[in-house]
Amino acid sequence: MARKNDEVGVPIRVLSSWLLQEVTKSIAKNRQYVNPIITKNFQPTAMSVSFLLRIMQFIGTTDSKDITALLSDTTHQILAIFKFDPAIVGFENKYHQRMTYNTVHRIIRVNKANLRFMTTKYINKNFKFKLDGSLDIAVLEIVDFEIFLIDPYLFEKSIEYKLKYVYDEAEYTALCGKKAEPDVMRYDDGLIESP
Repeated sequence: MARKNDEVGVPIRVLSSWLLQEVTKSIAKNRQYVNPIITKNFQPTAMSVSFLLRIMQFIGTTDSKDITALLSDTTHQILAIFKFDPAIVGFENKYHQRMTYNTVHRIIRVNKANLRFMTTKYINKNFKFKLDGSLDIAVLEIVDFEIFLIDPYLFEKSIEYKLKYVYDEAEYTALCGKKAEPDVMRYDDGLIESP
């Protein structure tokens, strides 16, 4: 039986609101690098919280058999990829069930994950989004995890609708928004010949 938490404020007491702060902190530290991996072994550092997230939904399967999903803490959602090997294989061997069977709304403890930027084309194809490329998207790449709460934990609808994407926050868009190209023609003094 699924449990509901009617409290206003923090809907699940075992979860903390840490995703936005940790993601933006990791991006800010590593933004000058060209490598799409932002942070290997991504985890909460500033707070004494466990790396607990709730599985909101599974979105689909990639060509390499990874599973795309939407995860959340108490206030924010993030796109995630469960790597086929070792995450999915490890989970299915440990729990003797398919990873997607009866695990939506479960709280998981992430033992190992990477935070990486994905291309707009990859996000649109595998996460069923229609992004225009104006924002770099960081995705949580799950390498190892386990079930923390076996029972589903449901938010009240009013709380569920308040969960924002990490990508919609001003701190994130300030770091990852692509700057508009300046209008070159506005500065054309006629000295440069067009081919």
